[in-house]
Amino acid sequence: PKPLIPVKGKPVILHIMNLFKSDGFNKFYISINNKNNVLKSYLGEMSKMYNLDFLKENNPLGSAGALKKIGKIKEAFFVINCDSLLKLSPKQLFNFHKENKNDLTLVAALKEFSIPYGVCEVNKKSGKLNNMVEKPKKYVIANSGLYICEPKVLNYLPKKNFFGMNELIKILLKNKRKIGVFPIKDTDWKDAGN
Repeated sequence: PKPLIPVKGKPVILHIMNLFKSDGFNKFYISINNKNNVLKSYLGEMSKMYNLDFLKENNPLGSAGALKKIGKIKEAFFVINCDSLLKLSPKQLFNFHKENKNDLTLVAALKEFSIPYGVCEVNKKSGKLNNMVEKPKKYVIANSGLYICEPKVLNYLPKKNFFGMNELIKILLKNKRKIGVFPIKDTDWKDAGN
């Protein structure tokens, strides 16, 4: 399972849980599918160090669909993909979220991409070349897969089962809910999925 991929001799999921535990957050809900006995067994051995609850998915529910299994929750909560390795303080993120009175805050990093080709800028009407830029660099603000949500966000989850965080964010934007972006440096985020 992806959460058990070792990074520096330790599974990704332990890096993530230790990051939160070091800032005083020790209650974890872990979404697992019905075939993931390896992950559940491994984490079961960690139950003395962490306060764990498992959210069992009979069918894949997506990053936001699994939130329906949490039930009633009264405080803001974090959601993280288990392939995101981040260097940040969850407590600072929590404070940023609360100070800005966001309904949802996502963590994002500025990423630089080099295009290995000459990029043509073409006049749409005439089809003539306006300019050509050799191997340009493009910058994007990329979602790292870490969020903090207020409990009311759960009210926007649709009835359908499979549902990603990107879909939830679109619904929140449509309903004019406040979404903040917590910026981090590119070097403070590694995607273990790659």
